[in-house]
Amino acid sequence: MKLIKNLEKELMTSTLFLYLVFFIAIFNILLLVQLKFYVYVVLFIVLSLVTYSGFNQKNMIMVLLVPIISINLILFIRNIFVLEYNYNNYHKVIEGNQEYL
Repeated sequence: MKLIKNLEKELMTSTLFLYLVFFIAIFNILLLVQLKFYVYVVLFIVLSLVTYSGFNQKNMIMVLLVPIISINLILFIRNIFVLEYNYNNYHKVIEGNQEYL
């Protein structure tokens, strides 16, 4: 338990880890812009601002990690439902066309 707390403290104050999280955040934003998911870019910015000012979190690692994890989780869930919806509609179209063959 002490090892985990010690590791957490060292990780949250590491400048190398901050740079890593920063580059992941920039990459994430650029990818969202390229895919034209502008709503998620705005949500990323809003979550960062809420984390920074709303929770009085001054640790930039946490300010960047919260929106990264949140946005990627939302996109993951969205993709699951979109793929399932497309899969079900594809099979409905195939089944409907078999009657006419």
